[in-house]
Amino acid sequence: MFKALYPNLIPEKQTQYSAGFDIRSRAKVVVPPRSIETVKTGVFIANDSEDWYALKDNHFILMTLRSSLAKKGLTMANGVGIIDMDYGDEIQVMLYNTTTDYVTIQRHERIAQLIVIEHLPYLQGVYHKESERVGGFGSTGRIA
Repeated sequence: MFKALYPNLIPEKQTQYSAGFDIRSRAKVVVPPRSIETVKTGVFIANDSEDWYALKDNHFILMTLRSSLAKKGLTMANGVGIIDMDYGDEIQVMLYNTTTDYVTIQRHERIAQLIVIEHLPYLQGVYHKESERVGGFGSTGRIA
């Protein structure tokens, strides 16, 4: 379902009944007051897997912030993230620091959760064939 640059960055559920897979920061990041920083996770979608748990085109991933970061005064810059199955780049998290202090994210600290959701991808009826993914954060809005 996921692949990572390093084995210790593979997203994992913390309990049997956890809905989300925790993802970690791959490096230490300091978020200045009232600023946005992008945190790299070293995680990619492994949609080329033939295993039973491979994600298909009728899935997407909802990314939410872990409550432990909210307690520090951080939010996701856009509230939540949606990652489509055709996104091939590294998953990153945009964090906004709501405080007047610097907030540090430690290397390998759990920062967000990935929740796999099934949807009906062909209900829209119209899509833009000329739009291709170019990087992240609004990648379908840019032309290659």
